[in-house]
Amino acid sequence: MAHEGMTKRRDEGGIPPRCNREPVPFQSGRLILGGVFLAVAGILAFFAFADPTQLDYYPACPLHSATGLYCPTCGGSRALHALLHGQWQIALDRNAFLVGAIPFTGAYLIAHCLRYRWMGRSPEFPKSFVLISVIVLALFGIARNLPIASLSELAP
Repeated sequence: MAHEGMTKRRDEGGIPPRCNREPVPFQSGRLILGGVFLAVAGILAFFAFADPTQLDYYPACPLHSATGLYCPTCGGSRALHALLHGQWQIALDRNAFLVGAIPFTGAYLIAHCLRYRWMGRSPEFPKSFVLISVIVLALFGIARNLPIASLSELAP
């Protein structure tokens, strides 16, 4: 038989048998959560200490540089810096979408993870949340560039 040589024991020159132990569950959820926490903490620390209005190494928005239009994230770094210093009005003036999206997104993701934890399963990435976020972000980007007086307040 062709498979006889593969069933030999190691000391007979065959391939070692597979391990019969149960696999140890990898704590990937905790590892990912820890990585996300460290990344967010690093980003927040950077924006807390680096003022985008005073430093030259912040890149200019390519869309605004090329077309003069504001993308949905224009003013986001200045808004985040202002938020971290408790300057809510300045943050709203820079990027109202970011100021509103941070608490909403955080609350949604925490509730989503807790729901899956309560159900005893690993949380799945919420595709519908991403789709809705992209649509709202696109609408915000369009609205802030319309030549309407009441919407011009959305520009940074």
